[in-house]
Amino acid sequence: MVVSKISSRFLAGTRSLLRLTVPLLIIGISCALVNIYYPALLDSITKSISHHQSAYFIFRWGILFSLILIWPYFALTLGRCFGASPEQISQWRKETWRVGTWLIIVELLVCENLIVKAIHLLGGP
Repeated sequence: MVVSKISSRFLAGTRSLLRLTVPLLIIGISCALVNIYYPALLDSITKSISHHQSAYFIFRWGILFSLILIWPYFALTLGRCFGASPEQISQWRKETWRVGTWLIIVELLVCENLIVKAIHLLGGP
């Protein structure tokens, strides 16, 4: 009885994970193939990004803040898909600002290149 309940939850979670993973794999493989067969397209995208930095900055931060705003709904939906308990879902919903803070830190370190800018300001190479 307990094993069948666990296996049905596992299968439901696996289906939900596949619904998320398969489209991401398709997009990733498509981008890789475009990069391999049309490298000039990637160069034009890179030039476009460097030419319109402020627009992409606003776009990235808009996506980041919208993710922070929809996190409670996302946690609730994901918890229901994977069969989490109400206590777990409540805990995930409380983690909104922790997740948001980490996303902002990653954005500053990776996209804004904050460490390299600090090194240059301090007179480094």
